[in-house]
Amino acid sequence: MLTLRPGASGTRIILVLIYAIWFGLPCAAILGQLGLLRSTVTLQSKHFSQNGDVLRLKKSALPVLTQADLRHAYITQNGRRFDRKQAIHELSQPGSEASYVLRSGSLNLRPAPVGSSGNLSKSYSLVRPWAPRTWLWWVWGASSLFLAAALLRSRPLLDACYLEVAQWRHLLKRAEHHPAALLIYVGITTALLAAANWQKLSDPYLVAEDGSIFIEDNLAHGIGALFVPYAGYLHVLPRLIAWASGGFSLDLQPAAFVWVTLGMVSLTFYFIGSWTGWAERLAVTAFFTVAPLGGYLMFSPTNLQWITGLALVLLAIHPSSRPTTPLGQILLLSMAFVAALSGPFAILTLPAMIWQAWSQCNRFEITLALSQAVAAGIQIAILIFGAHEPAIPGVTRGPLLLWVADFALGLFGRSLPFTPTQFLVWGMILAAGLSLLFASALFHWKGHPRGPSRLLWMLFFASLFAAAGYARTFGSSRAWLGGDRYYVIPYALVILALATLFASRRRLLSSVAIVLLISMMCGLGATDPPKIRPPHWPTRVQQIKPGGHDLIETYPPGDDQWSVFIVKGDDGTPLTGPSYLKARARLDTRAKRPGHAPR
Repeated sequence: MLTLRPGASGTRIILVLIYAIWFGLPCAAILGQLGLLRSTVTLQSKHFSQNGDVLRLKKSALPVLTQADLRHAYITQNGRRFDRKQAIHELSQPGSEASYVLRSGSLNLRPAPVGSSGNLSKSYSLVRPWAPRTWLWWVWGASSLFLAAALLRSRPLLDACYLEVAQWRHLLKRAEHHPAALLIYVGITTALLAAANWQKLSDPYLVAEDGSIFIEDNLAHGIGALFVPYAGYLHVLPRLIAWASGGFSLDLQPAAFVWVTLGMVSLTFYFIGSWTGWAERLAVTAFFTVAPLGGYLMFSPTNLQWITGLALVLLAIHPSSRPTTPLGQILLLSMAFVAALSGPFAILTLPAMIWQAWSQCNRFEITLALSQAVAAGIQIAILIFGAHEPAIPGVTRGPLLLWVADFALGLFGRSLPFTPTQFLVWGMILAAGLSLLFASALFHWKGHPRGPSRLLWMLFFASLFAAAGYARTFGSSRAWLGGDRYYVIPYALVILALATLFASRRRLLSSVAIVLLISMMCGLGATDPPKIRPPHWPTRVQQIKPGGHDLIETYPPGDDQWSVFIVKGDDGTPLTGPSYLKARARLDTRAKRPGHAPR
């Protein structure tokens, strides 16, 4: 007979079974939504009809697909994975063999070798994210109720649960800043981000300034582009990525952009983890994994500044857990300095850096504040004395009340439709509820004495960055529909502030924070990211003949402003340096069109 005694082996076996039942199915469902767990559906050849060299699945032969399926599913033939295309016409373009277009009610694929009638005799497989059946959830719910009743009736088992949780919390607290724990955290976070944005990694593409600014300026100036300002400040980190990617052939540079940026994101998360606790780490990982940022923001050198900017904020408000070795301190100072020269964020975080240096009064904090002051001074000088044009001049600013409602609802995604009246009412209720929760936390904090000041700094920076986004987008939050990047930092800081409430040890505050975080993650995960259908970059580069030139469109489409001008010499290699500048000034049609001034 098992002894229900805290620490007994029999009790631990029961606890492991309880944890496996309670957490196993939800964790598996989450991994399935992210595409890490998959199931295979065989598509019989008799369900296909042939139209030239393209196969089309017959009506109703495709199983019902969810949004997770459309985001992560792919097609295989005899274990060979096909390449995803976004538009039907892309199947007929060169280099599109063994490719497919998958939509909610249709599947079109072009098998290899092209035109072989024998392909119809082979079967194809749809590899889709795993999702639990409905009956599994009913079994899980019934088991959970039974286990909860058993726990409440057995005081020794309930005490054992509390003891196990306390032991695990103590163990995690001891390993919180251990290098191995940080590496495990970064590895898991990188895997989750890669799974959530695998389309960007498997079929890399350029976003906005990735091509028209960073690739073009690297072709024109090389490493000298580091000192070329854009939009009023320097962008050292994206230009370093562009310069490093310049060592690859032009058709591979988008892939180099994406994978090098993934490495920089991982390094940034390592630093974020080194000065935050487990609750904050898990919150920021969950936010960037499930938020509908899509390939527009993730793994893009242009938008890397929103992640490094968040790291600068957290570095400014967390005084502990600095590197103890000189090498670690130099690395952190260098990364913070480069991040400060890659956007305007150091200008906003500098007061907190100075406050930390004054309150801590040690050599590292003073050196960190001085280096950030130098970087902020450089950005301010360029902003004041440099000539740049505003991106959206002459736009009327929207009403503040509507913006507050839109901002608050944006925290919970865009999975639910609202009428204009419901939109305003629910948005203001959520905004008021969050404000009330944080105000009560500041007055009723119970825990580490530095907790309230850290929470206050987070809320201050969330408000400051949200106000900057309000001014920059002229009063439109457009959460997750184009203006999302201006609110990534304030959204992340609000979620981190909720995670910070776990340290207060106030059960009511922690419970409300947990409910809000779960509902936010569910809403963000159910909101579709922007649909991106860029052209096939390697094909477009290869289509430029020796001595020719072309504008290659990137994302956003339909505007030559974001296209990349490429010109090849007679030997077929892309022109660089002064030769490229002369050719761009002479041949680039963007300079001749209304609204597109030459850079």
